Amino acid sequence: MDERDVVPDEAILAYIFGASHEPTSTTLVLQTWEKCVFRADFDNGEPSCFVRMEAKDSDPPPQLGAVSALQAVAAHYLPGLVPKMLKTGVGADAAVNKQGRRFEFSVMAFAEGETLEAVWDDLSLENQQAIVAELSTAVQTLHKVRLEDPVVQDLLAGPVPAASTARLGCLSTGFVADGEAFLIALGQKWELKDRHLYDIDKIDASDGDDGFFVFSAFDGIPPVTVRTAHLEQWPHEAVFCHNDLSPRNIIVQTTTVGAGKPWYRVSGLIDWEMAGFYPPAYELALHDKYLGTANMQASFYGLLRRELLATVFVERTLSQTSLLGVLQVFNESRQRRLYDGLNIPAHIRRRFLDRLGLTQDADLFVGWVARDTETTKDGTYPSLSHAEVDALIQDVIQEVQAKR
Repeated sequence: MDERDVVPDEAILAYIFGASHEPTSTTLVLQTWEKCVFRADFDNGEPSCFVRMEAKDSDPPPQLGAVSALQAVAAHYLPGLVPKMLKTGVGADAAVNKQGRRFEFSVMAFAEGETLEAVWDDLSLENQQAIVAELSTAVQTLHKVRLEDPVVQDLLAGPVPAASTARLGCLSTGFVADGEAFLIALGQKWELKDRHLYDIDKIDASDGDDGFFVFSAFDGIPPVTVRTAHLEQWPHEAVFCHNDLSPRNIIVQTTTVGAGKPWYRVSGLIDWEMAGFYPPAYELALHDKYLGTANMQASFYGLLRRELLATVFVERTLSQTSLLGVLQVFNESRQRRLYDGLNIPAHIRRRFLDRLGLTQDADLFVGWVARDTETTKDGTYPSLSHAEVDALIQDVIQEVQAKR
């Protein structure tokens, strides 16, 4: 462990839990120079919990109060599936470690079970399909929630003041009032610092049919036209989205079926840091973006994609189509630049997709499909085991480091 890594020392634990209620043990889940996530366990019968700490002097600064508020919105509409936030320490209530460094923190109830990522490959197809159906139901529930709903406004009022005048957005893009501001915010979010990836040029149309052209700086990535009418629709189509429904953020628990056969059900949805109010096409595009990075299970991607489209997760309107096209330009331009710059995650993603023989369908609503077979049309995708994924990652790391 690097001595600069953040740790939950005695001062932090005493501040968060009180000197007489400190946990018996802590288990680190994530640790960097600016943040850490740990599980706290107690021997007095008190339930376990998860704590997230982020340094006040980090760049960008932490937004744990706002993340907690978004999770509270989710917990209101999905009770039992979204762990409750038990405590937050932000602003003047931030904790201070032994060195005098200040940290915002949040304490979340422990979601019993294990991640879907850990067990997915061991499940039967029937159990996989049942889990995906549960997720689809949860998504449909969230997509009935809008930013202007009174419950949402009440929960976000203090931690997210911009939400009171906004129509769509989230913490990473900012909350904005209209579609044009949203387009510009997305472009800034997906851009790389000091790198030219794409242009967003305003159309000068004398007939009034104006809007924007979105061009990639790379060959082979088609430009997209976004008309003003499309931009105007985006705020009307914005609904509450998790935006990172990867297997690592889905908690499942076992039950028994028949003669003791294990059967898993969804017991928790975690990590609401990316949550916000977007047209559904935005969340659909993120499923594509995360395949080969946050999600290394293509069969999960395929089943979830098929289920969401079957339940009218996103309507094939011109406005939704244009948003998918814009995000395609943004993401593929970004990935191309990262790959050329010997970015290891970008090389892992490319190797993963090539290994499985996946390519993006011309219909962006369909997403990733197999290049040479018809198998992906029924939701069946090729897959790699955990061992194969680990080996692929190690091979890429060695190759890229050798090139550097």
